[in-house]
Formats: sequence, structure tokens, C-alpha cells
Amino acid sequence: MEKRVQGSLSRAVSVLFQVAVLVASCGVALFLWRAIPQGVRSLNALLFDLQPFSMPDWMEALLLVYFGLFIFGSVFPFLLLFGWSLLYSPERGDRGAVPFVSVVIPAYNEQEHIGRSLQAALQLDYPHYEIIVVDDGSTDFTLPSIENASVYCVKLRSNRGKAAALNEGVARAKGSIVVFSDSDSWLHPQSLRHLVRHFSDASVGAVAGTVMVHGQRKLLTCWQNIEYILGQAVVKTAQMGCGRSTIICPGPICAYRRDFLAAMGGFTDRTLTEDFDATLGVIDRRYRVVYEPRAQAMTDAPSSWKALRSQRRRWYRGNLQVLLAYRKLLFARRAGWVGLFWLPVHVVLVGYGMALVEVLLLSAFPVILLCCQCPGELLRNAVLYLVLVECFSLLQYVVALIKVRQIRWKLVLCAAIILPFRFVVSITRLGAIVGEVLGTRRSWERS
Repeated sequence: MEKRVQGSLSRAVSVLFQVAVLVASCGVALFLWRAIPQGVRSLNALLFDLQPFSMPDWMEALLLVYFGLFIFGSVFPFLLLFGWSLLYSPERGDRGAVPFVSVVIPAYNEQEHIGRSLQAALQLDYPHYEIIVVDDGSTDFTLPSIENASVYCVKLRSNRGKAAALNEGVARAKGSIVVFSDSDSWLHPQSLRHLVRHFSDASVGAVAGTVMVHGQRKLLTCWQNIEYILGQAVVKTAQMGCGRSTIICPGPICAYRRDFLAAMGGFTDRTLTEDFDATLGVIDRRYRVVYEPRAQAMTDAPSSWKALRSQRRRWYRGNLQVLLAYRKLLFARRAGWVGLFWLPVHVVLVGYGMALVEVLLLSAFPVILLCCQCPGELLRNAVLYLVLVECFSLLQYVVALIKVRQIRWKLVLCAAIILPFRFVVSITRLGAIVGEVLGTRRSWERS
């Protein structure tokens, strides 16, 4: 009885804090939206004219709309999610539980990376586990690399896709818990211990780990690392703080109950993102998906713009397919905060909506500049607003870096010039919508 009262009181305090964060975030966003434009006018007059500067009404309205969309589409969500993330503390679980675990690694044409992945899997600090590697009809030297390692190898005669490869691994798994990783990723030695302890809670159907980018020598991989950090240190922890369930189990590191996967019918190839699909399948059956930041895996991120665009087109098209497949979860009370907020508002409205706004505004600005009668005034005002927008964006990334204790000058400098990366990602996200509408075919590619 006492524990039940304490639990109810804790939930009430949590809800009050969530509401307080929401109100405070709205207040800060409104203040910035009203106060900063006046500051921009004063700064513009100080820097360029030394006289009170006056813009045409249409020009001022255009800049205010752009700034308002950024404030309520980026700054406000960040403040809200950061506040909610403070509610999260990693669940302890049962540290003494060491069930037998099956580690499944699908591979397709990964001769350059599979050796490192298998070496890390063989060095995991866990007493009872097996390693199952599924070669999905590779045409390079991936299969010989697998056969030379002390692992159980499953050979598929032809390339059947990642979902089929995962299901083949699950069918041969002996463990009650199945941990998945990618062949271009490698698990931290302690990752299994951190993942499996959560399954002592019967309400947990899956556990998501933390993905970190390996090899940040190029600017592009640094940008992706910063993006991963923001998405995990702020967004995923906010999902756990407000909703107690994250919405994506990443391919490089995640764990499921084997019997639950069997009851679910395994992974499906109806979408391009089987990880997102399976995660929502768990939530649809009213189980929780826990985020465990201490369970970590390193992964090789795309090092070229071509590879990045290919990866993100697959991701974003797959996300749209999954959202369509689970559209019944949108605004569904039975899915809790995942259905009421995270899917419809954060993923659809903020994710795809802000991508559309950013691309349209940045693409249309040169045309507006050429057509207007006072291009000089518009340009210098727009530059000031753009600088302010990027300063707010930089602050978001720096806060995320501080949160995970990875504040380094190299990452801060990369975050300061991340606009080109963000623009390309936004264009790719919109291109994914077009590709999905047109129905162009995409297949399993290395991520």
C-alpha cells in the first residue's frame, strides 16, 4: 500500500514537472519571438546606418515569419525536450540477472568491417551468450571471414534482405534475449550486461542502446556524430522522461525478448526500416521500449555525401512507411505519450514539417532577393537573423555535448558550421516523401 501511494505521488510530481516545463518553454519562446526582432532593428541601425532603420512592412513580416517558425519549430521543442530529459534517470534493473543471450549480426557484402565486428562480439564481458552471423548472400569475401571466426554462421544462398536475415538469426537463437548489431558496428564489452538487466521488468519488450560514430576525421562524420549525440542525449532521454518509452531501437545495438519476437512474427520487409517497424510493433502491443545510454556500440557513418544521401533516403522513406503502417497509433491514448505526442508532433510535424520550412525559405530567399526593390536592406537583415538562428542552433548542440561530457573544441566548431549538413538532410527528407509518393524502389544497403 505504501509503495502504491509513493508511486502515485511520484507520477503526480512528474506530470506537474512536465506541465511546468511546457509552460516555461512556451514563455521563453514567446519572449524571444517578441524581444529579438526589436534587438535586430537596433543592432542593424547601429551597425549600418546609425539612424533608426525602417524596413518595408512586407520585408519585416517575411523575416518575422521565418524567425517565428524557427523559434517555435526548433528552439521551443529543444527547450521542452531538454526539460523533459531531466526527468530521466537510467533504470537499474536486476544486475544479478544473466540469462542466456543470443547475439545476431546480419551481413551483406561487409568484408571490410565484419572482422572487427566479430572480434568485438567475441570479447563481450558476459558469461552466457552465443554469436549468430547471417550472411545474406554476399558476393564478396564476407562469408570466408565469418567462417574463419568462432561463431555460428548461417548462409543464405541469395540476398533476401535485412529483415529475412534477422529472422533467420532469431529462428536459430537459443537465448531468451536476442541482441542485434550490424556488421559495420561493434559492441562495447559491457553492452550485454546493461541491456539484459531491464528485462527483469515484465513490461519491457525491447531495449535500445546508444550509437556512437567512429572515425571523426572528416567534417561530414563529425556532423553526424553531433546529430547522433543530440538525438540520443536530449530526444531519447526526453522520450524516457515523458512517456517512459523510446520509439526507435537502432540497428547497431538493441535487444528483444525472443518469445515476443516470435509472437510478433519477427521482422517484416514491408518497410525499409525494420528497426523502427519492430519498435512500434512492441509499443502497439502495449510493452515498453527502454533506452539504455550505458549500452554502447560504435558504428561507421557514411564518409561521402553520396553515401549519406543514400542512407538517409532509405531511413526517411522507411519512417514514412512505418508511420503509414502504424497510423492507428497516431493520437491513440492507448499508446500513451508515444501516440499523443512523439509520433504526430515530434516525428511528423517537427521532423518533416521543419525540413519543408527550412528548404522552402532558404531556396526561395535568392529569388525574393533578386525581385525586391531594396535587396541591400533585405540581405543585411536576413544575415543578422541567420546569424541569430545559427547561434541558437549552436547552443542546442553545445548543451547536448555538455550533457554527455563530450565538449571538445573540434565538435563545437563543427556544430557552428553545421548548416550545410542540416540543409542537405532536409532536402533528402523531402526527397524521401517524393520517392515514396512515386513508389521508386529501394533495397537493403549498408548503413
